[in-house]
Amino acid sequence: MSLAFGSFGPLLAANEAHFGVDRTEISLGMSVLTTALGLSAIVGGGTMHRFRPSTVMIAGALANLVAYLGLMVSGAFPFALAMFALVGVGTTLTAILGPVTIVARLFPDRRGRVLSLVNLPLMMFVVPYMVARGLPVFGREYIYAAAAVAFAVLLPLLCLLQSDGGSDKQAGPTIDDSHVIPAGEMFARLDFWLVALGIGLIAGTGTAFTVHSTAFAQSYGLDPASAAMLLSVYSGAGIAGTLVMGWLADRIGPRFALAIAGAIQAIGWALLASGATALFLPVAAMLGVVTVPLVTLHGAAMAAMFGSASVSRAMGVSYALKLPFLFGITPLVGWAYVHFGNYRIALAGSALALFLATLLFVLPTRSRREAAVRGPAFQG
Repeated sequence: MSLAFGSFGPLLAANEAHFGVDRTEISLGMSVLTTALGLSAIVGGGTMHRFRPSTVMIAGALANLVAYLGLMVSGAFPFALAMFALVGVGTTLTAILGPVTIVARLFPDRRGRVLSLVNLPLMMFVVPYMVARGLPVFGREYIYAAAAVAFAVLLPLLCLLQSDGGSDKQAGPTIDDSHVIPAGEMFARLDFWLVALGIGLIAGTGTAFTVHSTAFAQSYGLDPASAAMLLSVYSGAGIAGTLVMGWLADRIGPRFALAIAGAIQAIGWALLASGATALFLPVAAMLGVVTVPLVTLHGAAMAAMFGSASVSRAMGVSYALKLPFLFGITPLVGWAYVHFGNYRIALAGSALALFLATLLFVLPTRSRREAAVRGPAFQG
């Protein structure tokens, strides 16, 4: 996850120059990545219960290895877009569906807290800064080569997980298809729509921050290394935020935790729109506390709503509603920058979108009684 989202922003200008495209076009790379992530989540989520999670994670690591090698050697932008799509597929399998499925099955009463531990963004804290420091010295090709090597190192570890009969046997498929809730039933529920759309707004704006934060800071005169610090601080704060929000999701329910996250993000984006450079690092930290844990909150919400047997399918189906936001918001921010000459309009618009997301999480639904029947994890 850190290599997919933590390296794109610091490499934005280098890739822009390498492929000979403008800011709007290069931003499309992240849209392709996140769209592929969403589509593969839809497909993989519906079939995840048929495979061992470790096998799925190995396939994802292989996809990432090939993709980063392709980005290293590619000089053609269309081919690079295909490689970004492959990164999205690999990230889905290795960082989202596999871990969420394991946690939902093994820790049904502590999903939020355990997912927060699994999703601790330790590497996300260091990757943006390392990329920004290493890029002028080694060049973009060596950065992508290092990413490929990282997945080559990961593969033997995942193979050990696959050969661990105790853990993999427990985490493997233990349910039949009749216990998996059909996608149609998920789409028929109002609470699912509200949560999925709210998550889509948060995910879209969060992705836009990871892509544009470095360039945004540079537009206010910060040097590249200092500008990249925004993303590192954002990710570092997310380490604590992931633990806090996971605990909060177990205490008050994932939906209220998501509402708190959306409100804080709306305030943060509005502060960035003010252009006060002294606020950049504190706001980046504030955003990281509540945005980085989104995968944790998303997984906890879907597991609370549909149970461990259907959580991977629910994750996949909910990504269908996230796709327009993941695909559209990042290049829209790039377009606004090109059109208006600064990021202020895009930042203000994002703040309004996040305020809407907060409202979606707190709207009452007809599923309140059903939530009470399912237990305290999703009440409220």
